[in-house]
Amino acid sequence: MSIYLGRTREYTLRRSLGASDGQNACWMLTGVAPVVLSGLLLAVIGIEWLRYSGGVPGDADFLYTVFAWVAGGVVVLCLLAMVYPVWKMRCVYHRSFLGQDGAGSSHSWLLVVQCFACAFLLFLSLGMHRQLADMIYSDLGFDRENILRLYTGWRVAEGADENYNYESIFNDLPQEFRKESGAGITDAIAMRSDIFNRVTTNYIGVIPEALWLQGNVGKDEVDAVKDIVYMEIPYRAMDFFHIRTVHGGTLSVETEQPGRLQVLFNRAAMQEFGLTYPKQAKLYTWMMTGHEYMAYQGDYVHGHYIRQALSVEDEADIYLNDFRQQERPLMLVGVPENHECPFVELDAVYVRYAPGRREDAEAAMRRVLQKFDVPEEQIYISTLNEYISGNYKEETYYANLLSALTVFSVLITFSGVFSMLLYSLRLRRRSMAIRRVMGAGFRDVFRPQLRSYLLYVVAGGVLAYFPAALLMHKWMEYFHYGETPGVGLMAVIVCGICVVVSLIVYGQVRRCMNDKPVEVLRPES
Repeated sequence: MSIYLGRTREYTLRRSLGASDGQNACWMLTGVAPVVLSGLLLAVIGIEWLRYSGGVPGDADFLYTVFAWVAGGVVVLCLLAMVYPVWKMRCVYHRSFLGQDGAGSSHSWLLVVQCFACAFLLFLSLGMHRQLADMIYSDLGFDRENILRLYTGWRVAEGADENYNYESIFNDLPQEFRKESGAGITDAIAMRSDIFNRVTTNYIGVIPEALWLQGNVGKDEVDAVKDIVYMEIPYRAMDFFHIRTVHGGTLSVETEQPGRLQVLFNRAAMQEFGLTYPKQAKLYTWMMTGHEYMAYQGDYVHGHYIRQALSVEDEADIYLNDFRQQERPLMLVGVPENHECPFVELDAVYVRYAPGRREDAEAAMRRVLQKFDVPEEQIYISTLNEYISGNYKEETYYANLLSALTVFSVLITFSGVFSMLLYSLRLRRRSMAIRRVMGAGFRDVFRPQLRSYLLYVVAGGVLAYFPAALLMHKWMEYFHYGETPGVGLMAVIVCGICVVVSLIVYGQVRRCMNDKPVEVLRPES
């Protein structure tokens, strides 16, 4: 509607020349159609670009089907929406014969609607990005910057036909990578059991001392066996990843004791066993109770981890779970770097590089792998940060899509608000001129105008908060951790819109105040 607000005279001329309502509707549609078609064309270009770059998760054909429905809905809504401007312009045209001019107040609700749309979309977009930032960039209790990850697992990577078998060279790779210090590589470590891998998982039963002394777990004591995620890490990984603990404890080969496993419990494990301080734990492993995507070789029933006392060194202040799930009880078990285990795990080799030397370090890694005749197409290298962020690829894609829509909508909304304010303030030029003649200053004119428009902004923000908060709450139910944005975020958005509106009103009132009252009050011919 804001497109036609300043074109009342042109409408009047067309009516005087005999144009019908249908012809006027077609005339108005010519102002909207280029905008709609340009938006649809840009959307198609964006989808094709994302599809070409591999940024579209899932089935791209389904995305086009959804886009076709949305595009069709937009076109239909634009056609139906033409009814209101045609009717409104007709009313303004007839009122002009009666000497009435109430267009400024009658369009106030349009300002509220535009402010509602702007606040609604901004609330959703900023809320989604805040949650994603908390998941992707929050402190998870270990270093992930300047670290490259070479995937060496046995599971076939997505989109690949087969994986290279790194078993024969797995233990030699860290030393070979460390030789490339000239390429910025400062350290490397092989992780048979990658603690950042959310695919393969082992569960082990842990029992209290009373059951251990009993020597057997009967049917009545089965509930006392607590399942906990079992992860082995080299002792050196504590320093390599700078894994943080609550009380500064660590896993070290110097404190290794026969018959005892050095472990770190995470927060969930401490709560599971009712521990307030790690050293008070008197727990023992029983047997493996479950596995996910795991293979074995040799005797795993009588492995080194079965029926061992646990020496809980400290509480690991880390978070390794997917944010979509509740944190699982976990213990990190310290082992030597070349430790042999019946688990068939060759998950990853990590390389730490100097800041700003990623390209050099990655190129050096590829050169080393080529010496071992590893096919280029079977080399999968990424940063640890990218690997962790990749778990939320789909959520990030849709959040970015919403952000693009929000930016486009906010620009259109602000242009609409700007047009509405220009038109409405122009209708009040005569009243402002009369107040100037009566001796009113700039502040006396500016404050009433600003107060009325800020009221529309606040009304739009209040109306937008409830549906936006409801949608955000539904989206946040998908994640186990996170907090739905509250009134504070909407208050910030409303304040931002108020600042923009205040600047527009200030500029236009200042412009009107600079006009000569005689020229403004002169009757129109």
